[in-house]
Amino acid sequence: MPWAHYITGLVYADASGTLYVDHSNDGSTAHLTESYDVTAGGGLGFRRSLYGTHVRLRYTDGTAAQTSFSLVAVLTRE
Repeated sequence: MPWAHYITGLVYADASGTLYVDHSNDGSTAHLTESYDVTAGGGLGFRRSLYGTHVRLRYTDGTAAQTSFSLVAVLTRE
């Protein structure tokens, strides 16, 4: 991803949880992890700088089960 500078997206969950953005230089080891709380029934927009050649998004549910969930992201240069 040398052309991309940011990951931009939106997450929606009907139950609270945590969104994680993992940055890596080798594709397997997370060298930097950022986390963001997602409130039940609310959406979270995000735009983060990339700090490695690889990026991974993860979402962990809180104590309640999800019945509605959406996560979309794109890589952008600007």
